[in-house]
Amino acid sequence: MTDASRKAHDAPPLLPSQPGDAAAPPAAAPAPGAAGIANELRNPLFAISSAAQLLRFRAHDDPVVERNIGRILHEVDRMNAIVAELAEYGASHPLHLAPADPDVVWDEVLKGNHALLEGRGLALDRSRPPRPAKVRADVTLLAQAFAHILRSAADVAPSGTRLTLQSSAAPEKGWQCALHDQGP
Repeated sequence: MTDASRKAHDAPPLLPSQPGDAAAPPAAAPAPGAAGIANELRNPLFAISSAAQLLRFRAHDDPVVERNIGRILHEVDRMNAIVAELAEYGASHPLHLAPADPDVVWDEVLKGNHALLEGRGLALDRSRPPRPAKVRADVTLLAQAFAHILRSAADVAPSGTRLTLQSSAAPEKGWQCALHDQGP
């Protein structure tokens, strides 16, 4: 099980929606300081990326250096994606809680990341509850969280791995999901 799938698996289940949830007042932004942190991280990441590209230009004949520069640039790209998500998380968007089916949100995330899974040679098996679950959630933030979990799992899964996404629902327990990798 990857770290990302373990975190998703260990998270508490989403609670079922209650009558009148759609009219709930929007809450404040989850972390206003996150945008400032994201801005502070952008400059060092740009400097690392620039230095690696300059080194690539100057030492293009050495395959070991080239391979390691590729690793550095890959990690810079991953960090830039996290910084962008952190900036978005810290933006002052009000929370819009409403009844939603988390499996429908997963459907959209999987459709939007199909090329990622295919490009990395990953297969996905999915099981879902027979009846749709309704939970109180901000669909946009939930989709961002699911996309981050999927990308994290795809980053660490070896090519040819089978991922398994299982979700379950119960009226009194809410909804939960687990993303596992089966190994190569």
